[in-house]
Amino acid sequence: MYLSDIPEIETFSPQTRACLSLFGHAAGGLNRVLIAEFDELFPEAFEKLDPQFNSRIPSARVYKLARKEVVRILAQYGYRENPWEFLRMLIRDAGERDTIEHAWGGLKTPAIAAGLRPADITAAWVWSLEAEAKGGNSRLSLRRGARVFDQLFEIPSVVESGILPPKRIGAGPRYRKSGDVEAVLPPKLAQVHQSSGGAYRSAISGVWRAILAAEITVSVDPSLEEIGAVIDKIVELPAALIGVSESTWKAYLCRIGIVLQKNTHQVN
Repeated sequence: MYLSDIPEIETFSPQTRACLSLFGHAAGGLNRVLIAEFDELFPEAFEKLDPQFNSRIPSARVYKLARKEVVRILAQYGYRENPWEFLRMLIRDAGERDTIEHAWGGLKTPAIAAGLRPADITAAWVWSLEAEAKGGNSRLSLRRGARVFDQLFEIPSVVESGILPPKRIGAGPRYRKSGDVEAVLPPKLAQVHQSSGGAYRSAISGVWRAILAAEITVSVDPSLEEIGAVIDKIVELPAALIGVSESTWKAYLCRIGIVLQKNTHQVN
C-alpha cells in the first residue's frame, strides 16, 4: 500500500496534506512511497536521508516536523505496525518521558509479547498477568506501569490521537493476608454482605470476585435480582478463577443460592 492509497487522505487537514506532499515531492510522487518502507526511505535522522531526497526538502527542521505529522497520522489510522512507538513519541512530545516512559516497562513489555496494542489494554488482562499473581517486585513493576498508563488519559494529545483504550486500567485488586483477592463490593451487595452471617459474607464476596474475573455483564451497582439473572453463567465458572478449591466454590454457590432465595422471598 502506498501513501497515495490512504482512503482518509481527503479528510486530512491542509497542514497534514502538505506534510504528505513534501514526501511525495521528494520521492517523485505519493504513489512511489510504500507505507511499509516509509521508515527506511525517510529515517528519523535527517542526516541519514538519501541525498536524492535530501536535496528536495527545504531543511532538517521542516523534515522533522513533517515526518512527525505523517508518522502520527499513519499510526492513528492503523497504517504503522508499532503503535507503541507512536505512543512513545507522543509521550516525549508532551514532555513526560521521565514521568511515564521510564516507568511503563512492567506493562508495555508483556503487552507487546502478547501482541496487544495500547488500545487493547483492559483491566481484566492486566490483573490476570503472571506478574500480578507472582507478587513482590514483579507485581510492583506491573502496577507502576499500569499507573503511568492511566496517566496518559491526562495528556490531551494522547487522548486525541485515538490510541488509548476506552477505559483506564484503574486500581489493582487488593489482597487478604491469605493471598486471596479482596474484591470491593458495590453498595447494594455491600449492604447485603453487612447484614449476612460470616459464611454468607464469604460467598457474596467470592461470587462477586468471580463475576469481575469472568467479566460477566452486570450494572455498576447490581442488585441481588441482577445477580440471580446471571446465576446460570456463574455456576459454570471454575473454582480456579478466584483461587479457591472446588469444595469451597460449591459452598459459595450453595450459600449465594440461599441468599438469593431469601431476598426473592422478602421482595415478594
